[in-house]
Amino acid sequence: GTSLVEIIVAVLILAVGLLGLAATHINGIKISQETALRFQANVLAADMIERMRANMGTANATVLYNMADSSVFVAGAQDCEANICTLNDLALWDKAEWTAAIDDSMPSGIGSVASVAAVVAGITTVTYTVTVSYLGATGNREQVIVQAVL
Repeated sequence: GTSLVEIIVAVLILAVGLLGLAATHINGIKISQETALRFQANVLAADMIERMRANMGTANATVLYNMADSSVFVAGAQDCEANICTLNDLALWDKAEWTAAIDDSMPSGIGSVASVAAVVAGITTVTYTVTVSYLGATGNREQVIVQAVL
């Protein structure tokens, strides 16, 4: 027959294997959450680039889209979906909408927009850097940085 020691060893080996399987599953869930957050941060950064591209005259002529920290942005923009807006009003509306999207979808999310103008051969180009940072699934601060020349 089977001795009690053999049964205990078999149960111990099974328990260690199941604990390893559980740890692998938990790690997979964290990686999946991190991937979803990184994807959402990329979508938000691309959204702001597209908003600036749609309002390129204002984006390139002014610094209205520049924003150091979306968590301290004070929204005072009028609703450009319900009202007729100037291009400057649209820039403020875009920032307000983008800030709200970051607040709604990113844990401890912060967005920033910075621009740098350069003149090469008499042609002025503006490079925008859009950053979305957030608290990742592992508890670390993560960020996505997207640059575009408009």
